[in-house]
Amino acid sequence: MKKKYYKKFDYIRVTACIAVLLYHTGLLKGGYLAVCTFFVLSGYLSTASLLRKQTFSAKEYYLNRLKRIYLPLVITVFSSIAVVSLFRNIPWVNLKPETTSVLLGYNNYWQLNADLDYFTRHVESPFTHLWYIAILMQFDLVWPWICLPLKNGGEKNRILPLSILGAGITASYIFFCIRAAQGFLMGAYYDTLCRLFSLLAGALLAFMHQKSAPMVIIKREIRDIMFPVYLGILCVMFLLTGSEGIPMTAGMLVTTLISMCLISYGMTASSRKRPSDVLLGKLSGMTYEIYLVQYPVIFLIQKTGLNSFITVPLILILTFVSAYVLKKADDIRMPSMKDISQVIITGLTAAVCFCGMFTYAVTDDHAEEMKELEDKLAENEKLTEEKNQNYDASAQQETTAPAEEETAEEETTEETVSQSVVEKTDQMMKTMPVVGVGDSILLDVVDRMYEYFPNGYFDCKISRNLTAGTEILKALKDEGKLADTVILSLAENGDFAVWTCQALMDVVGDREVFWINAVGGDDPNMNAGFSEFAKDYPNIHIIDWVSVAAEHPEYLYPDGIHVAPEGYKAYTDLITSTVYNVYLEKNKAAE
Repeated sequence: MKKKYYKKFDYIRVTACIAVLLYHTGLLKGGYLAVCTFFVLSGYLSTASLLRKQTFSAKEYYLNRLKRIYLPLVITVFSSIAVVSLFRNIPWVNLKPETTSVLLGYNNYWQLNADLDYFTRHVESPFTHLWYIAILMQFDLVWPWICLPLKNGGEKNRILPLSILGAGITASYIFFCIRAAQGFLMGAYYDTLCRLFSLLAGALLAFMHQKSAPMVIIKREIRDIMFPVYLGILCVMFLLTGSEGIPMTAGMLVTTLISMCLISYGMTASSRKRPSDVLLGKLSGMTYEIYLVQYPVIFLIQKTGLNSFITVPLILILTFVSAYVLKKADDIRMPSMKDISQVIITGLTAAVCFCGMFTYAVTDDHAEEMKELEDKLAENEKLTEEKNQNYDASAQQETTAPAEEETAEEETTEETVSQSVVEKTDQMMKTMPVVGVGDSILLDVVDRMYEYFPNGYFDCKISRNLTAGTEILKALKDEGKLADTVILSLAENGDFAVWTCQALMDVVGDREVFWINAVGGDDPNMNAGFSEFAKDYPNIHIIDWVSVAAEHPEYLYPDGIHVAPEGYKAYTDLITSTVYNVYLEKNKAAE
């Protein structure tokens, strides 16, 4: 007797898989909601499997999870490490602690502690998406020991497990909403207790199906209409739902409920798999592998700096190819010598994995150094709040030295003029107001910047991009606090776009702008793009930190981005010397 085939389940899996992939490539605004669908499916299938068994074998259960969940994860993790390590220009400071958190199943909490943002448009790590697998692993570890007592209790009182699961769903969703309302968005998104409501919803549905028919209208005519309608509603939500506030919190609940309905309708119609269903079935069977490999692929492609019209198709192609290879490789059965492709793929994958394991084993853990950086940034952020209270924007808005009164009795020699200009420029540097707006790179050295520019106003925040920096400059301008000298460190985060650069110059006008380029920025095209843009603006001066850092890697922290203590002097000297030379030339011209 052939096994029953639930074709609608394949539609659910494939739709959710594509939604997540398109979200990660930036093409689907609400694709992150599809994770709720996967949670409901996982909760349902795990629970249904436990309920069907007459006896429970812990060994069989956990071996099944190791084969289906953990083995592909391990292959993906170590293969990714091996491939990324080939690119020396890609810093990955968290390789050791992040990989450990993935392998031990607590990556979601590690990411919370590391203050990583899942909703950023740039991929900071090839493992950012594995918070989801961590929650699944935590759920699978403890769920049998909760499910089985509920199953036994349900033998006497059918309402008991449904009531307990309903209470758990409600409590988890309320906790999720509270954390989101408090502004702790990532805490709401990553915390296992906040995301349990979708998993428990699937479990609840499995208990309901155990004792009764699916809780939907099962008349064929209605069933065949309602399934695509619900699937269509879900697709519209994936397309339109934002990732913050009420749209997110409500969207996750609605997605969970619709996913329950889709599963119920999917269970009402089974059939034998037909030849026409093979492609859909194969794609459905690869959804887990597609999820695993997509972020490593995106991470690497994003670092190439290719045009987005090329990167998106390339990401899609490489993701599906990698998923296929992983699917072939994670079959733990010995490959048959007749299947040459299986032998080659298994052998190559094993070799790559061993390289990744070796790299992981010998890589240094830079947690202590990065903690020092974190403390330094927090300390400097407090310093800016204190110093900026004493900023005087009107102290010296005249950036060029006034010309001396000419006298008939004296003649000014070139040497005298030169000495006079130098002295005036030196004095100007000590008193002139300066506004500096930047990200965490400028924040690294902001304490020293106040020493060079005692009358400076510096506003620096972690992960700030050009658009946010422009808004701050506009606010300062409206308050009459925008000095004639503007220092900007805004090349690290975000994408290059001419319109954002133009918006910046519309705010600063003809003020002197000193733009610090970035090492290891999100967009590899940012430095070159802004330099090209600056050619049309004689008041933009590029401070080339990239070239200096390339010659002195010791100037940077292990992440290859932030300025290390060894580089503080070089970084600040580069800024101040550039500013000094610009005003020296202006003062010479004014003599």
